[in-house]
Amino acid sequence: MLVTDISFLSVINVPGSFRMPYHFSRFTLLALATIGSLLPWQGLATEPLHVRIDALIQAKAADTVPQPLAEDAEFVRRVYLDLAGRIPTVREAEEFVGQQGEDKRAQLIHWLSTSPDYHGICRNCFMRC
Repeated sequence: MLVTDISFLSVINVPGSFRMPYHFSRFTLLALATIGSLLPWQGLATEPLHVRIDALIQAKAADTVPQPLAEDAEFVRRVYLDLAGRIPTVREAEEFVGQQGEDKRAQLIHWLSTSPDYHGICRNCFMRC
């Protein structure tokens, strides 16, 4: 982990390297660096993070019957609430539902996770810690 400037923490040299806003004390950063050094990062770069997460969930839920995927209208409402902290506008919801393509959900998640709304959600979450 590397503090690259006054407001961002970077995790580098690991699969899925990322930058995230932080508001931690020095002790918290030391604890994060220690925990990060104990995690088994090596050998995980062969597949994307979402594939590994899906595999872990499927392994835990092997004996259960999964629910069907949410319809697009329900999905867009849920993902906006989770990642932006608000419901989508009518225009945003209609644009998403009207899109074609297999990766439109991944594109929406990526777009929301790079939006100012998401950074505000993260900041508020970390401030409560």
